[in-house]
Amino acid sequence: MNFIKRFFVRKQLQKLLHNNNNQRYAPRFAEAKQIGILFDANNQDMEKPLANLIRQLEKEGKSVVPFTYFEGERQAAFQFPYEAFTSSDIDWLGNVRSEKVHKFMGKKFDFLFCFQETANEVIDLILAGSQAKCRVGIYQQGRENFYELMLIPEPNAKQEQMVALALQYTKTICQN
Repeated sequence: MNFIKRFFVRKQLQKLLHNNNNQRYAPRFAEAKQIGILFDANNQDMEKPLANLIRQLEKEGKSVVPFTYFEGERQAAFQFPYEAFTSSDIDWLGNVRSEKVHKFMGKKFDFLFCFQETANEVIDLILAGSQAKCRVGIYQQGRENFYELMLIPEPNAKQEQMVALALQYTKTICQN
C-alpha cells in the first residue's frame, strides 16, 4: 500500500475509533451462534491452528466466518473456506468500497477473533468498524481500544498454543 493511501487509512481508523460508540460486551460463549475470524493471509503458520479452531467451533454448533486480507492479489490458499479482501477494496482516501468488507464489518458476531501479532492498518480498520459484540485478540500495548478481551501469550508461544488458549480463555471467562 502506498504512503498516501496508508495516511488516509490511518485517518479513517482514528475516526472510526473515536466515533465507535457500540455497546460491546462479552456474551455467554455457550449461547454464541455467530463467530468471526479475522486473520492476515501473509502468516501461513496460522493455517493449521485456524483450521482446527474452525472445525472445533463448528462441532459446537457455531456459524464461523473466516475473513482474511491480502496486500495484493490472492497469494495463498488455506485448507478451509474463507472470504478475502485486498488493498484494492480500499480507495486512496481510506474508504472501504467493497460490499463483502462492509457485510463482514456489519455482521453482528457474538465474538470476533483476530490473531494478528503486529499492527496492520487495514485489518485494524475492519476491527474498529466491526459490529461484533466482543472482539478477542492478542495483547499489544497501546491497542486496548481494538478489543474487549486481550490475551497475553507465553513468550515464544507457538501459533497452535495461542489459538487454543484464546478459545479456552474465552469459554472460561464468558461462561456467566
